Amino acid sequence: MMADEIRPTLDVPGIDLGDYCAALVARFANPSLHHRTAQIAMDGSQKLPQRIIAPLRARAGKGLASPLLTLSLAGWIAYMMQRGDTIADPQAALLQTAAQGQSPAQATARVLGLTQIFGPMDDFLRDLIPQTAPMSPASSKAAPPPRSNTL
Repeated sequence: MMADEIRPTLDVPGIDLGDYCAALVARFANPSLHHRTAQIAMDGSQKLPQRIIAPLRARAGKGLASPLLTLSLAGWIAYMMQRGDTIADPQAALLQTAAQGQSPAQATARVLGLTQIFGPMDDFLRDLIPQTAPMSPASSKAAPPPRSNTL
């Protein structure tokens, strides 16, 4: 995901993004770092707009598919649906209200409709709802994720 879907959307003068990606992969592989998944998932409302939504928006503007970014968003929304009462996020109350007790499509629409996090609902966000909601594990029509060796 990092190399195939995010990196092509970035332009960072003075940074070799290939080297940066390799260093990040090496960091993830370091068993001495005890980063729990829950720590990485904390504060999603602060991270997702620039780390997932911005590359999705950039790729959509070029007509490019983004299955791994879309899957990441679906996974986060599924987590909000299933673990809403234990969300570690400054917007936890909003996310709980939006995602809990909803179908995947309803939760996706309500979460992406949180203007405090994602800004005004526009055609791009509306188009993400049917792309993202069926991927939720809570949906009986969930498709298996694509297999990749890249992050």
